[in-house]
Amino acid sequence: MVFRSVVGLKFLSGPFGLKVEDTNGKLAINPNDTLNIIARFFKEKFQSETATEIEAFTGSPRKLHQPITKEEVKKTFDNLNNNGAPGEDGVHAELLKYGTQELNEQIAKILNQTFERHENLDIDAGEIIFLYGYF
Repeated sequence: MVFRSVVGLKFLSGPFGLKVEDTNGKLAINPNDTLNIIARFFKEKFQSETATEIEAFTGSPRKLHQPITKEEVKKTFDNLNNNGAPGEDGVHAELLKYGTQELNEQIAKILNQTFERHENLDIDAGEIIFLYGYF
């Protein structure tokens, strides 16, 4: 989806590098104009004014039938790409990918406790994003 959106941006190459046009065909003449055009483009693509917040799960707390294992956590981390920008938490994928077994055990424990206690994760105001398809 992001790739298709990037393709929709109007990029021109010239003798002085990359050029960006707005929707009216006006060429950006400075970095701030370029930034604003790109930001506006992606905001229109991905931000919905009508989006509603998903309500939290309200079922009973309970253990998983098959708890998440440290091996599953490691497998998930192994599928992360190297050299990517860190998320809002500042954690690079490599720190997770090449972390110790103790890290994998602790992450598995935290995830399992989340289901067991039916509590939101509160890890020093950080966030954990589930990587669907690997668990």
